[in-house]
Amino acid sequence: MSIFQSVYSQIAARKTFWQTDEFPQYHTNGKPHILEGRLSFFYNNEWKERQLVKLSKSSMYFSEASGVLVWLKIKWCLVTSFSEEKNSGDLYGFTLSLETNIKQDFYTENSEALDQWLSILSQVSIMTNIQQDYVIIKEIDSGKFGTVYLCQDINTHEEYAMKKILKKDLINAKYLNQIFNEIAILRKLDHKSIIKLYKVYEEKKYISLILEYIPYGNMLKRILKKKKLTEKQVMIFSRNLFEVLAYIHSKGIIHRDLKLENILMTSNTGNSEFKLADFGLACYIDKSLKSKSGSPGYMAPEILRGNTYSTKVDVFSAGIIIFILLTGTSPFVANTTQKIIEKNLKCRICFEGNECKSMSRHATSFIIEILTSEPTYRPTAQQVLKHPWIKYKSCSDSELASSSPYTSAGKLFGEVGGLIWDIKLEN
Repeated sequence: MSIFQSVYSQIAARKTFWQTDEFPQYHTNGKPHILEGRLSFFYNNEWKERQLVKLSKSSMYFSEASGVLVWLKIKWCLVTSFSEEKNSGDLYGFTLSLETNIKQDFYTENSEALDQWLSILSQVSIMTNIQQDYVIIKEIDSGKFGTVYLCQDINTHEEYAMKKILKKDLINAKYLNQIFNEIAILRKLDHKSIIKLYKVYEEKKYISLILEYIPYGNMLKRILKKKKLTEKQVMIFSRNLFEVLAYIHSKGIIHRDLKLENILMTSNTGNSEFKLADFGLACYIDKSLKSKSGSPGYMAPEILRGNTYSTKVDVFSAGIIIFILLTGTSPFVANTTQKIIEKNLKCRICFEGNECKSMSRHATSFIIEILTSEPTYRPTAQQVLKHPWIKYKSCSDSELASSSPYTSAGKLFGEVGGLIWDIKLEN
């Protein structure tokens, strides 16, 4: 049994391919189909000739003459295409497998119809014939959870990134869940600044993710070359970053691993447009969430303290990224990982160094607010977008001071009574 079939078996807890329902609206209401077409197949020992079948993002279904809905949950199903030579002509089709001994063959009207079904099924199920679809060009990256290759679609010649993961490395349930999580979340998200997952394949030894190929490297490599960006460049980048975070959080998802390495640049020269990547540690919002996930130096203090946390942990991590882009250095510099974590936990950020002197008072105010160690006082991504440093990025400092809805009684947006910061604000 494959890894995906094993997971499906646990979810489905059944031994039959199709399910029936006398109340079809329960499964079809609010779930618009993404494809419909004529398929031929056996059902209840009866040959269904050119049966109209519909496909949604979660189910394949058709209606019996009696009004009963026949449906199948296709998440994590394996899809294998085939062709057969017959005296009457060639036959084309695909097989859906729930488990090794629970599968169904479907025949399409022609090869073009097969290509259409496979194209849509690849967005919601797991494919198996990767060698028929892609050829590897070269290795472009490697890490703990697999190797990334540049590959090319055999038919269209378009280039993609192929992330190959050894299945033997997924024996640990924690790592296996991370892969399933990444797949499920990327399939749910659709945003111009989030890397796109096109297809997932399972082979004998590997699981392969076909991802959008971004050839211009990550933000870490970019900043190492440029040292630091202008404040205007960082303002525009920050707005884009918090817009995508607001989108992710609106879907009930926390990224939990925001860092320079996971921001892929979409231009060789521009510094504001990017694709957010690596959702392996992402999770859904849970009021009891306490697991310690993230990268040292970027983690919100509440995670390190073992407290429950929310989407605001992403706001903190984004603040670290922006601090680095503005100053060219991390706020938690140390010689060892352990010392970085200790500084990260204490969260005492110094703004008195020479690298911070060029920051405007509004940028300083902005950083103070989003890097507060207390999540109660830290804004959400949506609230951050209303900060004057971002909202009025085209205005001068004097215009900001007079027009900002966050300045009152001489207090900056980031000043919160009772909190102690190792900083010195501009007068």
